[in-house]
Amino acid sequence: MNHATHMLFVSTMDRVNTLERQVRDDYYRYLLEQGDDSDTYDAYMARYARFARFGQAATLASIDSLRRLSGTPMPNSLVDFYLKEGSFDGGGYLSDLVIHAAPELVAKAQSGATGWNCIRSIGLVDMIILSWGGHRMEFDPASGEGLTEAEVLVLNQNYSVIGWHTSGDGEAFDYLYFDTQGRFGITGFHQDDFESFYAQDLLPMTRKSPACLSLDEALAAMLRSAEAATQQDDEDSD
Repeated sequence: MNHATHMLFVSTMDRVNTLERQVRDDYYRYLLEQGDDSDTYDAYMARYARFARFGQAATLASIDSLRRLSGTPMPNSLVDFYLKEGSFDGGGYLSDLVIHAAPELVAKAQSGATGWNCIRSIGLVDMIILSWGGHRMEFDPASGEGLTEAEVLVLNQNYSVIGWHTSGDGEAFDYLYFDTQGRFGITGFHQDDFESFYAQDLLPMTRKSPACLSLDEALAAMLRSAEAATQQDDEDSD
């Protein structure tokens, strides 16, 4: 992550974390006024506050394990991000933006992992399924409702997802991925419009990669779109 991108993240974190603290402070004062002092302030904040933050730096061992879950070579810029920033959690004001930590993704693929929160790889289709709670029939060839086995194989082998954010009141996701050439891209899926997603994004991606961004460009774009999606959802709920 270059200096300009890092400072964009820092300034955005400062802004949204100030909002989060103000909201949590106001509600804690309200609880005290109602006679609810079951939590100390620190305990209340630890339990409920969701602050945007970078994670812990990854180890080379965890990055190497993550490489084995990717059908595409991992770009050096992403390795550098994992070694320095580790991951990113957008907290409560950035549309659940997350750049996943390498150890967390590796843990989801371990042999003992079961249930909705596990993956076979960090390939595009496998990660889309993970984001939707472990099942989307459109991405399961056995359902006959969407992708074929051949399409799933190509999409998983040629694109690896490292993060996402929600939009549309949680009915859509934007996914940050990298391709076999080390380029980054963003693609979005709304749960009610698989047909357009397939025709405009997935099918063309089986033939040629549309990725054209550096990691810094992609991270900045994801951060801006996540904040814009939060603002739009807030306006729609008013």
